Amino acid sequence: MQKSKLKVIAGALLHDIGKPAYRGDKSKNHSISGYEFLKDTVGIKDTEILEQVKYHHKNMIQNSSIADNSLAYITYIADNIASGADRRKVDENQGFDMDMQLESVFNILNGNNQHYKYKPQTMENGINYPIENEISFSKEIYKKICDDIADCLKGIDENNSEYINSLLEVMEADCSFVPSSTSKNEIADISLYDHCKITAAVGSCIVDYLEQEGITNYKDELYNNSKQFYSKKAFLMYSFDISGIQDFIYTISAKGSLKLLRSRSFYLEMLCEHLIDTILKRLEYSRANLIYSGGGHGYVLLANTSKNKSALDEINNEINHWFIDNFKTALYVADAYTECSADDLMNSNGTYEDIFRNVSKILSDKKGNRYTAEQILTMNNNHHQDGERECRICKRSDTYIENDVCGMCQKLIDMSDDILEKDFFVVLNTDSGLPLPFGQSLIATSADTLKTKWITDELYERSYSKNKMYTGRNLSTKLWVGDYHTDKEFKKLAQKSVADQSGHALVHHLGEAVDSLRSVALLVLSEDLDLLAVDAAVGVDLLQVQGSTVDNSLTVNGDVAAQGAHNADLDGVAGSSCCGRTGSGSCGAGRAAAGSQNTGSSHDTGSSQKVTTRDHVFHKSISSCYLEAFVLFAALAHGP
Repeated sequence: MQKSKLKVIAGALLHDIGKPAYRGDKSKNHSISGYEFLKDTVGIKDTEILEQVKYHHKNMIQNSSIADNSLAYITYIADNIASGADRRKVDENQGFDMDMQLESVFNILNGNNQHYKYKPQTMENGINYPIENEISFSKEIYKKICDDIADCLKGIDENNSEYINSLLEVMEADCSFVPSSTSKNEIADISLYDHCKITAAVGSCIVDYLEQEGITNYKDELYNNSKQFYSKKAFLMYSFDISGIQDFIYTISAKGSLKLLRSRSFYLEMLCEHLIDTILKRLEYSRANLIYSGGGHGYVLLANTSKNKSALDEINNEINHWFIDNFKTALYVADAYTECSADDLMNSNGTYEDIFRNVSKILSDKKGNRYTAEQILTMNNNHHQDGERECRICKRSDTYIENDVCGMCQKLIDMSDDILEKDFFVVLNTDSGLPLPFGQSLIATSADTLKTKWITDELYERSYSKNKMYTGRNLSTKLWVGDYHTDKEFKKLAQKSVADQSGHALVHHLGEAVDSLRSVALLVLSEDLDLLAVDAAVGVDLLQVQGSTVDNSLTVNGDVAAQGAHNADLDGVAGSSCCGRTGSGSCGAGRAAAGSQNTGSSHDTGSSQKVTTRDHVFHKSISSCYLEAFVLFAALAHGP
């Protein structure tokens, strides 16, 4: 990632860090408070980043003596665009209320007139359900948030692209329930995290757009002529959608149905995450640009450049070729993008809906015309010699079959137990694991093995943590994964009568008619979620997803460049509390994996040591919060 873009992402993510500092002190405006917090408390010395924090408002930048090509002008206009996109006015109030709580986005959804608010806290204290009670943000809470952020940031090199997603995780952990604006004439349902995230996404797009257009005088383009820039089609809204999900997940046999359901649904989640991260890496963006992902679908904000368009077309062609080779026509990725302006994103002309309407139409058209002529010729000329047997699961006969199962299905079965037992999923630049597009593969591993082996291995591409948030080298994000279970096989589960003896919930097994799986039904709730989860083709499934906050437990000492270091020492990191990833929103219901059923294990790896230098390939475990998701599978038998 080019340095200027990396600095804009870091500066934009941190541009409003002075708000919690100012609200806890109220002695200076938040621009100055943020500048001094990062410079004096955190120890950031990069002037290009600090300028973005200090001069992101008009009253500060108009009288400054910064250079015409200062990155502060990019963050200044990105902040304005993000604010224009997320602020909604109310008429009856004026002034500011520093003690204001974050309001629920559901208060006004579908004509609602509710007044639910989130408790003032970070995400370390459990899932934060909105309540109607007034609980003011105190100075002490804001001070704790600042302390937590400072502790986390001291271990992150903001100028290293391998850690930029970790910076995003820290902001989500501590600022997801902090209101972005405390103005009384605005609805306070946008979190500080969400606002900073969108600012970073917009800012990184502007960097690429200005570079393509050959514009180097940022002051003239973005400050003096900002209104003209707002109307320029500087952005792309990109979307993708995977077809064939349901048939893929439910291509199961009676034998091993539990493992197959679990691993196939999880695998589809990983395919989506892998596609997203591959796009972001090749186009040089961070996960701040990910607007939404879930259910095989996603939206990403990108710069409107010819380079990005060519790269997107190439990636789509590459992944669909891979799907043809591995799954024939069972899976397919349609993608689309539409040009849009800052005015469109801010809905200045009522055109915000048109962005998604346009991209949806293109997606629909592509689904009706899936393959290029080249891909059709490839499929027609792909004359594999059929074997004597077919895979009992996917029914393929054009690949090697052993014990009635093809290689791909066997690897999916092997991954099933690891989903329950391992803490990390690692993408490697090798074909030794569960196959992924783009010449890579997936393995599951423990925290210790990741730290002592893979994190410094030359084959290491990136990793995903399970049900706990970590910061670390190329650690992409946390996935909500169901791993709460009493047994691994449905045959054993079906022999047990399952009920919560406390009376909070009652779960009945519905039998063993796997072949007549029909639908999803029921929802069961227990206050403490001390329930059995059953993930099966026939039966029930209650998901408890246990989240996490930063307890700073994992660190690998050593130089990042020393990829081959075999004797790296592992230290724990004590300190901060950051937390829980649920997607791209402060109250996001999350990214519970589409098939990641059976949830909720707790992994505590605390330590009392502390990292005080920036020379670490580190991981910070982010400590304990609970996301409660409930899914219950019921099979409706048909026929005798």
